[in-house]
Amino acid sequence: NFEYPRYDLDICIFRVYQNGKPAQIHDFLKWNPGGPSDGELTIVSGSPGKTDRQLTVDELADMRDRFLPYVLRMFNRREVLELAYGGRSFENARKARDDLFGEQNNRKRYNGYLAGLLDPQVWAQL
Repeated sequence: NFEYPRYDLDICIFRVYQNGKPAQIHDFLKWNPGGPSDGELTIVSGSPGKTDRQLTVDELADMRDRFLPYVLRMFNRREVLELAYGGRSFENARKARDDLFGEQNNRKRYNGYLAGLLDPQVWAQL
């Protein structure tokens, strides 16, 4: 799930009515049925995920130095345990599969966060 290329579509399209008639909306994001051109700037208008945009530079540094390493150690330990458990039998592997997928997915996600926060170019932009 946190590997690329990744294909994802989470969309909500609806028509807004005002007084029983389709509302006349003047400011909206236009739909391009052809999709973006190669190399064209693409901006995502929203995401169902979580954001940490409000964090200060000090909070980001704390996340980089304390929180993310702690969480990564936890997910690494859990992954090792699930792999060991699953390696004992086919039935154990079946039972561990969903948890293992989640732990590996979270490890990849938090590794990506940490990689970004360890990048000097990212910090130069803050």
